[in-house]
Amino acid sequence: WGIPRWGAVGAAVATLVSELAVFAVATVLIRRELPVVFSFKPVLLGITAAAAGGAVLWALRGSGPVLTTIGALIVYGGLLVLFRLVTVQDIALVRGWVRETAWGGTRG
Repeated sequence: WGIPRWGAVGAAVATLVSELAVFAVATVLIRRELPVVFSFKPVLLGITAAAAGGAVLWALRGSGPVLTTIGALIVYGGLLVLFRLVTVQDIALVRGWVRETAWGGTRG
């Protein structure tokens, strides 16, 4: 009911709620089947980085879509690196994949 009433914001909220529900159910099922204790610290740090990126999107909303997006990505990506959720090796790996794809190379 939120999507027709609130449009894109309703769709975003509905997506967030459904993703949180999937995460909660998956966490319960995985904990039930695997004797591994999971740390929620990376999840909380990732949420913090996403919230900071969202805050930048909100703060720069009048600056045009390109500047706003670049600013949010810099903050989000910077925090992921600062929190050590993404390593320099991860970045190098993704850059290699992007270069390979952009230049028409194949992986295999």
